[in-house]
Amino acid sequence: MIKFGFNKKDQMKTIAIVAGGDSSEFEVSVKSAIEVSNVLSSKYFTYIIMIKGADWYWEEPNGRYISIDKNDFTIKTDDMKVRFDAVFVAIHGTPGENGYLQGYFEMLGIPYSSCRAFCSALTFHKQACKLFLKEYKIPMAKARLIREGDEIDLDDVIEKIGLPLFR
Repeated sequence: MIKFGFNKKDQMKTIAIVAGGDSSEFEVSVKSAIEVSNVLSSKYFTYIIMIKGADWYWEEPNGRYISIDKNDFTIKTDDMKVRFDAVFVAIHGTPGENGYLQGYFEMLGIPYSSCRAFCSALTFHKQACKLFLKEYKIPMAKARLIREGDEIDLDDVIEKIGLPLFR
């Protein structure tokens, strides 16, 4: 976890707020990023970085899109190259909750606001997480893994798990 703060002797920090993503919660993520930017912008330079698939960009106030240099996670405007001191992850779902972005930022050495890549990837994959936690004798609800296309015998599921059921 990063600490968003700076010493008065230091320059104001620059924070990238990554938003968007590839899930159905794209718009929720963007709204979250705007709120985070509103709060942080009084103490930090903030840039909302939009991510959708392979498209990563920052939109200038004049509406021009500036692509992210994925080699070092920077943006280059007409007059400067912007390096980020930290990243606030506001993406819901892929790639913000599955460990992809966390691994990328870890490789670049850029601090970010969420859990580490391994923890994020593990908790995103519910079945893998259950198997991992089982080894540590962590109590959890009964469950049955059902994959797309599997035949479901509801009576058998109810008998083995009980009611109520949810997915």
